[in-house]
Amino acid sequence: MSIHTRFWLTGLFLVTTLLSFAPASAKPKRVPGQIVDNNGKVLDVFFSKSSTRGLAGLQTVVVYYDSAGNKYETNADQAQEIRFKIGTKQYKMVSMPNEWNLSIPASFTRLPSTPANIFVSMEIDGPLRLYRVYETHNAPGVNATGTFSSRDRIYLQRSGEMFQVRDITFRKDMKAYLSDCPAVTKQIDADIWGKADIVQIVQTYNLKCGDN
Repeated sequence: MSIHTRFWLTGLFLVTTLLSFAPASAKPKRVPGQIVDNNGKVLDVFFSKSSTRGLAGLQTVVVYYDSAGNKYETNADQAQEIRFKIGTKQYKMVSMPNEWNLSIPASFTRLPSTPANIFVSMEIDGPLRLYRVYETHNAPGVNATGTFSSRDRIYLQRSGEMFQVRDITFRKDMKAYLSDCPAVTKQIDADIWGKADIVQIVQTYNLKCGDN
């Protein structure tokens, strides 16, 4: 066998090997989940795994796939809720009025730039609910393709309007808002629990005072 033939066969083997692995590696990873539309119908769908890593991107627009792999777009104007599970953690995002004026990325031209509603992450459901809203902005002096800065806002809700959990006035605000639950306010007043303990605060309220 000539050297030329040997090189040709080696190259053919490498190309064939790479092509055989390409479809598997290129196939996008999907996360099974559900969408509840405005009529209450539950749709079993698949979300892109990359899109579920950051909940901020799902607030204004959701890209999903059906069982046949067809791609669709929706937002909180068109659906009540989305939910999915990664590992052991369950995620749930519900439609709420877009009081933060969050906008849809310009690449999604089929949807309105500023939706009337957005999906808000519900971290705890119960008599006292815990929500988190992610706000993302261009860093100063950076164009649309540059670096982004983001921050999250925490809200509580028992009934009616949502209550924002603030840093500076945390102790005062929380003692007043949760005054019906000494099991929680005593811990806050003693400076044992702060904003970083908000999950434990909500869980304790629901356990000890949820029937108030």
